[in-house]
Amino acid sequence: MKVISSCVVGAAIAGGLTQFWGVSAPAPHGGIFVIPAMPSIHSAIFFVVSIIIGAVVSGVIFGIFKRKEEIRKKHIDIKHKNIV
Repeated sequence: MKVISSCVVGAAIAGGLTQFWGVSAPAPHGGIFVIPAMPSIHSAIFFVVSIIIGAVVSGVIFGIFKRKEEIRKKHIDIKHKNIV
């Protein structure tokens, strides 16, 4: 669930940025493979920048989720060791 939610947020941000910057792609679902078919260099550059920003946001969110889980597991282990 952590992976899906972080990917959804990153993809939404990337999609929002492409709309904000007015990127027009012939097949937006094609990922980086449609870059050569883009109508202008402006669209291609901002498309790549949007993908990078979305990927970084996804990674940061997943890292935060993962870190919280590790801290929680350590806390549970410490509590369990003190009881025994």
